[in-house]
Amino acid sequence: MTRKPHNLITSYWDDSQYFSTAALALIPKKIEEHDYISPENKRMIRYAILSSFFFLEAFINAEYFEAEGYSNPRGLTIAENNKLDSIFTETYFEDKWSKWIGFFCNDEELKVKGTKEFQNIKKLKDWRNYLTHYKLNNLMTANNIETIANAKKANQIVVDALKWYYSLTKKQIPEWISRDVFKMPV
Repeated sequence: MTRKPHNLITSYWDDSQYFSTAALALIPKKIEEHDYISPENKRMIRYAILSSFFFLEAFINAEYFEAEGYSNPRGLTIAENNKLDSIFTETYFEDKWSKWIGFFCNDEELKVKGTKEFQNIKKLKDWRNYLTHYKLNNLMTANNIETIANAKKANQIVVDALKWYYSLTKKQIPEWISRDVFKMPV
């Protein structure tokens, strides 16, 4: 069996799967939307959603790194490292998933923003914002986001986004993504 590469990207995917599974295991088999969910279960759900977002951001950053022709992160010069760091932190998440995909496909006019997959990626980003920014309206909304259905949906958004990404870019799908991400339990 070929092992997947061990890095931050795969760690976020593993975390997303772990926390989703852990939340499901702790929650009674039949739960209604109005039923109480303990803080421990909410924490697992929150981590599952956040890990899904982190996975997508780390994934698209790595794809950019590769598209720019960098092969070894340890072999970067200080200037290259600073340039990439600046690009990764200053580029909005939506732009990474829209403009960069056009760049990867050599089609700067590629329209991805209106697609269902892109809208779901933005939804996951919005969930992340509500779960991480301490504002009163975010706190009220975050409570509604922390559901097991949304933890499952976050995982499905990742799967759909990667299938969409590979269908647009025509890149070969890595073996570990086919095995671990595309064949995830539902």
